[in-house]
Amino acid sequence: MQPPLSSSRPDDFEAWSGRFFSLAEGPFSLPLGGESGLVAGYRDDPSPLAERLRRPMRFALPLTRWICTEPGPFRKSPSAPVPPTMPNWWAALIGDAPLPHLTPDGPLLPVDPDEAIEVWSEHELAALHAAWWIARSNNDLRGRIDDAVRWHTENLQPDNATNHPWAVHVFAEFAARTGDADARLHADTICSNYQVLQSQAARPNADEPEDRADLFSALIMLDASRAMKFAAR
Repeated sequence: MQPPLSSSRPDDFEAWSGRFFSLAEGPFSLPLGGESGLVAGYRDDPSPLAERLRRPMRFALPLTRWICTEPGPFRKSPSAPVPPTMPNWWAALIGDAPLPHLTPDGPLLPVDPDEAIEVWSEHELAALHAAWWIARSNNDLRGRIDDAVRWHTENLQPDNATNHPWAVHVFAEFAARTGDADARLHADTICSNYQVLQSQAARPNADEPEDRADLFSALIMLDASRAMKFAAR
């Protein structure tokens, strides 16, 4: 296992991008992205095996489409409609909905007292993940995301019920840009949780590469790698 980010302190965008890329592809015997990658091979395959791969994508259906080609996440496929469980921020990212109403401060999503904190936390981090990409072309949103990052580091533990690495790049980018140690630790802990998840999910004797680890989480991490490379421009 590689040393944690908080120890090596690689506070630059390319270093974070490389770390995320290594974490994403590490559990697999094939590359994930590109036209020859694991995702592309099953992108339009109607077989039950391919359907099993696509089933857990939920929020990240557009992510699974753009990840096969360059240059970035603003690729929309008419064959991948927005599922009803997708947060509004992901719908806005691919152009199927207007920008959601922003709470004045704190987290992006209003806290629902009737919703389990683990469920709310994953939805919030998934929204923050998508909002960061939207903010690349919306300067007014960038300050609001920074405020949400500060709220998260001050009020929440950097994990959720599934340990999917949603928004890890948001905390890493903030840390690289501002030198904020809490945000860097937040990103580092999400990475550690991801590694634990992958070690528990891996089945070394599986016949298919995508059965050897959690592909859904790996795609989120790969998106985070590309986000940090984008931020370095």
